[in-house]
Amino acid sequence: MNIKDTIGARIRELRKAQKLSQEYLAFLCDLDRTYIGSVENGKRNISIENIEKIARALNISLRDFFDHESFALSENTKSNPPQSTPRVQTPDRNSHTARRRTRKK
Repeated sequence: MNIKDTIGARIRELRKAQKLSQEYLAFLCDLDRTYIGSVENGKRNISIENIEKIARALNISLRDFFDHESFALSENTKSNPPQSTPRVQTPDRNSHTARRRTRKK
């Protein structure tokens, strides 16, 4: 599940828990009903400002909004952070030292 789906599902869960329609939630946070529906379905890239508007309309802090199991990292991700790829240095023909050597000859 990607982040847009996760945020949308969280909004839907909180909205339904309070027995609010998409239309009424949209009214409370001054957003369009179709926008709320698109966000809940993971079709919109929601801004943090709109997440804050929705959280306020649902009477929940941003901390409580994101402090949910759906946003938790999996155990594999926690214990094995991604390793950076080692860089391989290759000679650059356009480097300063390479140009200097060709001038001296």
